[in-house]
Amino acid sequence: MNRLHNGIRYQGNYYTSSPLKNSLRAFLSSILRKTKRLVKRTLGILMRPFEKDPIIIMWIDGGFCSQIFRYLKGRWFAVRGFNVKYDISWYDNNPVDCLHTEHRDFLLLKCFPDVDFEVASHDELQRYRRLYSTNIHNTAKKYHGHYEELKAPLYNYWYDLDDIIATEKEFRELAKYLHWEKLHDILGTEARKIEQSIIRDKQSGLKVIGLHVRRGDMAVKKFAHGGKVLTSKYYEHVLNMAVDENSVVYIFSNGYDFVASDVVPYVKCRYILADKTSEVYEDIYLCSLCNVQIAGQGGLANMAYSFNANDDRKLIRPFLRENDEERLPRYYAGSSGTVEFVRLTEDMYEH
Repeated sequence: MNRLHNGIRYQGNYYTSSPLKNSLRAFLSSILRKTKRLVKRTLGILMRPFEKDPIIIMWIDGGFCSQIFRYLKGRWFAVRGFNVKYDISWYDNNPVDCLHTEHRDFLLLKCFPDVDFEVASHDELQRYRRLYSTNIHNTAKKYHGHYEELKAPLYNYWYDLDDIIATEKEFRELAKYLHWEKLHDILGTEARKIEQSIIRDKQSGLKVIGLHVRRGDMAVKKFAHGGKVLTSKYYEHVLNMAVDENSVVYIFSNGYDFVASDVVPYVKCRYILADKTSEVYEDIYLCSLCNVQIAGQGGLANMAYSFNANDDRKLIRPFLRENDEERLPRYYAGSSGTVEFVRLTEDMYEH
């Protein structure tokens, strides 16, 4: 028989709250959250006029591609006269990826030591997070297309660039602050060998394809972009689309066991595994030298396409979200070149 003890119903060997108590708890929690937000917003409005040197703090998290996009978003504000600093504290608390398989290092300053980059102080982070942080979705919607109306102080979570750029020229104006070409100077020995191989193949007139296969931390549906984890059928399809007798494929991955079993069998031309490179920025730089980028999960091939200087550049990537075709060509500066989306059939992703 079920027993009730202090409002908690005992069933077998565990306690469960009654439905009425659960509903009341949820209601009170909702009221508390809304009250906290209201108090926080009110305090922020009251304190804004008293900030002596108002700044915009850009939050940075995630992998190398995320770091680049968030930095460039900060530069967009900086060239419009804002004093911009960055919050990189996420890396202190998240040294590995979501599945604890790979290190998450803050690589931006290692790769681009000449960038204009100032880290916000601990006191600034505490105050700005508490008083001036923005809701990523609501604020992005509110200011979409007219960011000039934003005012400092502001703690900013925004990630995407498609809401502030529309052409390749606008992307290049931001990207010049990175000094992308300097990645070449820190390539390791194996990466330089692959670079020379790519250059030779291009000089020979081959269509050089860079394929990124991201397994590892994206191999669980919960964490996958668009809620889909790609299968071998996707890679079979895109390779059949892109490869001809005049092609060579360079494969970049963090899961070469999967590549060997589920990708390589569908490569119908010469291929090179970039499995001796040691850093993600080496893979992105090398992939950017290829004529064509084929994306899997993640942003590596997309980022490489953004910095692809070939006149005939092309990006092939999966269609994951309803607004991808409208949003991502701008997001990855696709005003020149071609961005082609693959509509996924049910056998191309895990259910």
